[in-house]
Amino acid sequence: MTTSLQEMMRSSLRASLALLFLSGPAWAEGAVTLKIGYAPGGGYDAVGRLVADHLGGFLPGRPDIVVENVDGAGSLKLAKLMAGSEAADGSVIALVNSSVTIATVTRPELADFDARSFNWIGSMNDTPSLCVVPNASPVRSVEELLAADLIAGSTGKTSATYVMAALLRNALGGRFKLVTGFKGGAEVNLAMERGEIGLRCGYSLTSFQALGTGLLRPVGQWTMNVPETTRDLPSFLDLIEDAADRKAAELVIGNLAFDNPLLLPPGTPQATVDAYRAGFDAMVADPAFQADAAGRNIELSPKPGEKVAEIIDSLVSVDKSVIARAAELAQ
Repeated sequence: MTTSLQEMMRSSLRASLALLFLSGPAWAEGAVTLKIGYAPGGGYDAVGRLVADHLGGFLPGRPDIVVENVDGAGSLKLAKLMAGSEAADGSVIALVNSSVTIATVTRPELADFDARSFNWIGSMNDTPSLCVVPNASPVRSVEELLAADLIAGSTGKTSATYVMAALLRNALGGRFKLVTGFKGGAEVNLAMERGEIGLRCGYSLTSFQALGTGLLRPVGQWTMNVPETTRDLPSFLDLIEDAADRKAAELVIGNLAFDNPLLLPPGTPQATVDAYRAGFDAMVADPAFQADAAGRNIELSPKPGEKVAEIIDSLVSVDKSVIARAAELAQ
């Protein structure tokens, strides 16, 4: 992209933000709270704090952004709060695990809200989801992983740490046991390093690159499209031979196309949604933001809010038979 074209795009975004500012959002000159659906120290926390350090500079009024961690059930607790009780005036935004969107159709008894009702600001990544073991583990291949009597740790039954492990167990015959209750991925990692558990799935490549301690080792990956960086790592999806199971698995992992998404509550005024979306688009295009992300080892492949909403609509609208089988595989 030429320098003149970049400047034209930045000028256009600045003009759009100026017009939105003139409309006078109530939150424009105050602080914004960014709630992150996990405890401090994990991958989502790292991405959320990167966003908090930059997004305010691209919003009307340049508000300060204050981070609040709301851990619980793999960010389902926060998603429910955003669906029901948080103010819909732009003063509160959230970063959740994108897996909660799939849970609304596969586990509606737990995720009792409509993912399409949120106002999606944008997502930070399109990334594979890894299953990792401690370096000291004798497990070296997918075949050994499926045959091993391991304990896998997770943050909650709708979280990626649970769903991706359950999918591996149910679609490919894994023998491991799943335990829940960890506050975040960092706790799961520590338990693995102490030898208390032997497996973690649902570890996004982005988080693994940003926070990897060198003590954990990937065995395979869930992804629709294998990127160049992980081309030598086995794809679990490619190992599913049953056509119906493969289609159901594609639904379960469909949220990987919009990892680390940001959202506003239902009912947020459209002008406020537009301001956030314009601000997000300007932020991810900003060279200073991109350089900071690279310095923190956070790989970016952002999507605008409109595209995230489009993907979610297509995922939750699939045939009921596919949803039913996906629900079985994710249990």
